[in-house]
Amino acid sequence: MQRRLLSLVSFLCLFLNVAMAVAAPNTGAEKLSYPELEVTPRASERLEIEAKGEARTHWLTLAPLQASALATLYVGLSANYDSGLSSDAQSNYNMTKKFAVGVGAGWLALTTALSAYYRPYYAGYKDVSKMPTTNSREELTRERIAEEALYAPDAVAQKLKWFSVASNLGVNLALVSNADRDSRLKISAGVLAAFAPLIFESRWSQVAMQHREYKKKIYGPISFSSAYSTILATSNSSGAQKWQPGLGLLWTF
Repeated sequence: MQRRLLSLVSFLCLFLNVAMAVAAPNTGAEKLSYPELEVTPRASERLEIEAKGEARTHWLTLAPLQASALATLYVGLSANYDSGLSSDAQSNYNMTKKFAVGVGAGWLALTTALSAYYRPYYAGYKDVSKMPTTNSREELTRERIAEEALYAPDAVAQKLKWFSVASNLGVNLALVSNADRDSRLKISAGVLAAFAPLIFESRWSQVAMQHREYKKKIYGPISFSSAYSTILATSNSSGAQKWQPGLGLLWTF
């Protein structure tokens, strides 16, 4: 009696799974396979939001890099070498100071130019807004192009971040040796400021990261039932195969 009941339950579980799989295309499951169409807000909507606010926030986008550059520039202008150095060592130290000034001023010029003229969200929204959306294929194409426009500034920000940290940290560390006591305190502040881009993410990176998190949230565990084969040890044999119903969870990322 127990075996018959288990067999009946297993059959019902398998029947329900097959029925759900057959009915899935009629319930919009084909759209669920495209996270670009299910995420809220969609990439095109987020691109429009960022494009409207870009004129207000563009001067603050690269502020961490500019703070690091200002610190390096200040160190290059104010650091002094320790007394008792030879003339060659003094000359080398002054050359390193000029290099630090060049690094700080160069990063300030680059980030200011990007803040003034680089409008990635507005440019991306202009292109995406012209794309047709008469069917699902065109909608999917539009959302994927919009995602590329959201992720492209983040790729630029990541490159700028690591180059900024490496260059500013390098010149500050180069000035530590042969510096006097007061200058070493200033250089220590410059070293700490060099890590600002790692601690404070730019707006471009924040937007890309948030959209990726939104896409992840539309995925959830899928529960399913099925029949499983198990080996049960008995006193008369080494093991016997037995089928019984079970419940499973499937995660897809």
